[in-house]
Amino acid sequence: QGFQRNPGAKTIEDELERAIVKAGGISQDNAGDFTKVQWTRAARTDKGVSAVGQCIALRMVLDPPGVLERINEALPEGFKFFGYKRVTGGFNAKTMCDRRRYEY
Repeated sequence: QGFQRNPGAKTIEDELERAIVKAGGISQDNAGDFTKVQWTRAARTDKGVSAVGQCIALRMVLDPPGVLERINEALPEGFKFFGYKRVTGGFNAKTMCDRRRYEY
């Protein structure tokens, strides 16, 4: 029902966070609280709007190697985590995004 977490609704953010936790990228202690991992998103999408290429930023555990593969294994069918880049601590996906493209 869209990208952004919305209590009572199944969202892309919920599925993505669940997969990152399962893959070890977010600890169980920090799961469920986006402020603890400094989670930001470039944009929100409504139900039925493509979220391909959505950019998020968070403090994530990258060790042991293979976190990308583990995240993708934990995601539901039709979801794909394309990759990650290390950025500075001040990076914010919403304010530093230079373009957005939506497909309805």
